Amino acid sequence: SFEEAQYSDESVLKTHTDDRYSIQRVLYSYSLIKWLASFYKNETEAQVFENHFGGIYYAYVRGCHTGTCRGLYARTWKSWQELENAFKKILKDLQIAD
Repeated sequence: SFEEAQYSDESVLKTHTDDRYSIQRVLYSYSLIKWLASFYKNETEAQVFENHFGGIYYAYVRGCHTGTCRGLYARTWKSWQELENAFKKILKDLQIAD
């Protein structure tokens, strides 16, 4: 079934997650970096990203199967700049940016 495939097929799961949760992933990650930076006052956002941020992990409980990676998906960015650019694109798309 499609529901089974969307959790067990890695490429389908990636597409499903990227299509439905891409904005959420950017907003949560960007906000988390900004929040963490308030605790690491001697580090830039880029340093906080490199030193303390692992990425976003999704676990689809309905799709998880014992002993497999089905239903699990992880995603991060290559750099703080890449994440910040994704955040700015969302703002631009919402016509909030300067």
